[in-house]
Amino acid sequence: MLLLLIILIYTSTTMYVCLCHAVRTAEINDAVVAGHRDLESVAKKLGVATSCGTCASHAQAIIDSALANLSPSETQYYAA
Repeated sequence: MLLLLIILIYTSTTMYVCLCHAVRTAEINDAVVAGHRDLESVAKKLGVATSCGTCASHAQAIIDSALANLSPSETQYYAA
């Protein structure tokens, strides 16, 4: 039961990724869907990873995951 709770909290879209700027997973996903395709662009929009930088790798993983979930037509201008 505890493991399930931990998994739900970790994968929740309300999880805070950047405590310095109170940026949540859902906000990063929304930014990717809106066309921000890399950490630099998401950081400019949301402020994530612009203070202490501790969240940068986690934010990048969320961006990568969001990009993988986009349809091909949504990523046609994205070059890895």
